[in-house]
Amino acid sequence: MQILLTNLQLWPIRGSESWCYAVGSELIRRGHHVCIYSPQPREGIPYFAQAGIKYVTSGDFDLVLENHRVITRNFRFHKLVHICHGVIPEEKPMTGYTNIAVNERVRRHWGLTHVVNQGIDTERFRATRNANNEIRNVLSLCSSKEADEVLKQICAERHYSFWPTSGQEIPQVENLINWSDIVFGVGRSCLDAMSCGRPVIAFDSRPYIHPCHGLGYLTPEILDSDTTNLTGPDNWWTIETLSQELDKYNPADGIVNREWVIKNRNIKDVVNKLLALCE
Repeated sequence: MQILLTNLQLWPIRGSESWCYAVGSELIRRGHHVCIYSPQPREGIPYFAQAGIKYVTSGDFDLVLENHRVITRNFRFHKLVHICHGVIPEEKPMTGYTNIAVNERVRRHWGLTHVVNQGIDTERFRATRNANNEIRNVLSLCSSKEADEVLKQICAERHYSFWPTSGQEIPQVENLINWSDIVFGVGRSCLDAMSCGRPVIAFDSRPYIHPCHGLGYLTPEILDSDTTNLTGPDNWWTIETLSQELDKYNPADGIVNREWVIKNRNIKDVVNKLLALCE
């Protein structure tokens, strides 16, 4: 099929951009011809091109997987499916088309029928180095400098090496994940780290939610009950309580995390579900 992906922007690489890259790459591996459109492509065009995903501003397509309601009249298509990534007004369902939520919270908010969770390329995101038996290296994939400042203080007190990434673009983030023993972040960054066999603490500091929030040290019980794709502000953290989460570290949990991602968030299964709903 000729398939078009759309997204509000292509750079920097965040949740929906990573979604497009993972889904598009898997579709190409299956023999589909995949293009992408964005009104704000910025520096993202060559990043997607390396996966074989061509940037276009017009064309005819069998299927459009639409993010952020940015499709224009320059495109003609047989079927359009809208992907709802969140609960802000820009993510509201499109009348007259199939709408799919990326997690249960989004589904409930918009009253939708279908959920297809985030998918991770477990071949790209895999362990190339084992985590240490004790924590030495801590990676932050948090989106805010406020979160990184909190983690910097904790790591200094514990004498850990710390690598913050807020405000940076790291397209090959799997290399940094494999440098680390444990990873902080929320949402898709947690799944990327889990797929690389790392223990993860779900945490960030976004003022519009709460200065320090997240699900904490992830376990199968937390993962199975989560409805927010690991973005939920279920716990509020102080420096002291967040530091205590590091005491739960067990490198074997990283192996369990990868097995969970393979079973529940494998990009192959996710694309199977997407295509089934697009028929």
